[in-house]
Amino acid sequence: MSPEQLKGSNPDKSVDIYALGVLLYELFTGSLPYSPYAFADDRQSLIKGHYIARKRDRAAMTIKGQLLHLPFSLQEIILGCLTFYKKDRLPTIGNVYVKLDQIR
Repeated sequence: MSPEQLKGSNPDKSVDIYALGVLLYELFTGSLPYSPYAFADDRQSLIKGHYIARKRDRAAMTIKGQLLHLPFSLQEIILGCLTFYKKDRLPTIGNVYVKLDQIR
């Protein structure tokens, strides 16, 4: 789930972009960007854990470290989808498609 979904916000296109980032991350690394064992099962703990991980940049550094074997342009796409704040994510799936198409 995207951070804004965990907070109870109404989903919009940024939720799908975040989900695509999770999917791409798992496809290329074989693991989820955030360990399911890192956070508790309840919503408040998930929000707090996700926020703390982002704030301390631990999760971001781990995520970046797992992507180092990929071309930089692909790393940028995945990280652009996984940013904590939706305003910082790639704006549309079309943008993701164009960037992916430029790689091949």
